[in-house]
Amino acid sequence: MEDDTDSQREESPLLGNQTTSPVSGGRSSTDPPKITPVPWGQVIIVVMTLLVEPLASQTIFPFVAKLVNELDVTKGDTKLTGYYVGFIESLFFFCQGCAVLHWGRLSDRIGRKPVLLIGLSGTCLSMLCFGMSTTYPGVVISRGMSGLLNGNIGVTKTVLAELTDDTNRPTALAVFPFAWLVGATSAALIGGTLQHPQDKFPRLFGNAFWSKHPFFLPCFVVSSAIATAFLSALFFLNETLKTKEPDAPSTPYGTFPASSTCSNQHQVGAAPTPKAPTLKEALTRPVIIAILNYALAAILDIAMFGMFSVYLAVPISSGGLNLPPEKVALANASLGLLLGGSQALLLARLVRWLGPRKLLMSCLSCSLLVFLAFPMVHLWVKHTTPENGTSRWLWIGIVLITIPWAMFEMGGVTIFLFITSASPSPQHLGTVNGAAQTVISFTRAFGPAAANSLFAFSVKHDILGGYAVYLVLSFVTLAAFYSASLLPKEIASTPSH
Repeated sequence: MEDDTDSQREESPLLGNQTTSPVSGGRSSTDPPKITPVPWGQVIIVVMTLLVEPLASQTIFPFVAKLVNELDVTKGDTKLTGYYVGFIESLFFFCQGCAVLHWGRLSDRIGRKPVLLIGLSGTCLSMLCFGMSTTYPGVVISRGMSGLLNGNIGVTKTVLAELTDDTNRPTALAVFPFAWLVGATSAALIGGTLQHPQDKFPRLFGNAFWSKHPFFLPCFVVSSAIATAFLSALFFLNETLKTKEPDAPSTPYGTFPASSTCSNQHQVGAAPTPKAPTLKEALTRPVIIAILNYALAAILDIAMFGMFSVYLAVPISSGGLNLPPEKVALANASLGLLLGGSQALLLARLVRWLGPRKLLMSCLSCSLLVFLAFPMVHLWVKHTTPENGTSRWLWIGIVLITIPWAMFEMGGVTIFLFITSASPSPQHLGTVNGAAQTVISFTRAFGPAAANSLFAFSVKHDILGGYAVYLVLSFVTLAAFYSASLLPKEIASTPSH
């Protein structure tokens, strides 16, 4: 009997007696509600805080290998550089994964804005410390602190959910991937061009300070951008966490009660929730199912990104396309523009047309096309290109990989709608997003190394012609299909604050 009840619940909207959401792809007997205008002023400030994540995590990527060698950690053995570099790069996401849930829970108790400000100030200071570090332990400590103090990625998603409702949330959400792209691109440019300024711009940076701290300038520029986001949030961002009505009725399933939330919209200066909800209260079955979908989509996404540059660069005999570094950079930049642009232009329309679950299933289908295209393009190049050469038709093959990839990326963003809707109440939303982001942070910490190791293992041992990695990832996609089938067909209406 209990199993039957659970089954019925999974096939029903997250909030039993509410009308179908306009993003669900369903049809109601009444006219579709008017789309609420996006509060762009507030959303832009949230996006500014989101930019901190790629800036803080990726600015060091262009110069971290050089930093390790100059600190002489390897004692001249450059073959060991990769181990130290990999540890520094992964440490940020590992520490973030350890802390992001606690930041989310704290935001449920003291409010979203204070946690965002703490994260921004802590990340700003830790970046300055990284730039000033002259020893490897100092680099490791500052890098770890940057991850521990940067729990804003989950809180920004919570703020976005509370600033919007179900009619305009897909439109606002589509800005996030584009903002991440801008941040990641800016991080690469800042880190690559501003390190060692005393050599590149001796007239401006001829002081002995810059010779002693050659990596401080990119860290200072990033810290300045973080300080700008801090001031913008301090003076202009509204607190979105509201108290729950003392006598508000509880909802039987899924998302937070509309009556309580709507009434709170009119409580000027409502105090934050005095006590954070427990993790057991927040992690209900709908929330766990939504986070499971998020985790599987993240595994596929990070595997694609982790392998792509290696796939482009390694020789054809080693399973790659043998592209030079400048063409690898061009392919990655083109991919980023395609992913960010397609989501900004198409995501909201596709969500309203298909509904979140149908769109997610369609996107997962596209991931199978991506994993089919990887080996097919390699086989094509292998049989049409001389050894250690490149094919003039190669870019057509890369396009065949990136087009379904762009469609797949929309699925991961769509899952955020289910996570928001599954939250038991507004007071649990920070904890729910924190739990989801914990999973993603650990995936980012270990995913790229795992995917590339599997890629190399498949090629080295010639398993399925070197293509076993794509079969394994296809099985992960099938698991994601099953997980997506557990999501509700419709998402109930969740008003903004």
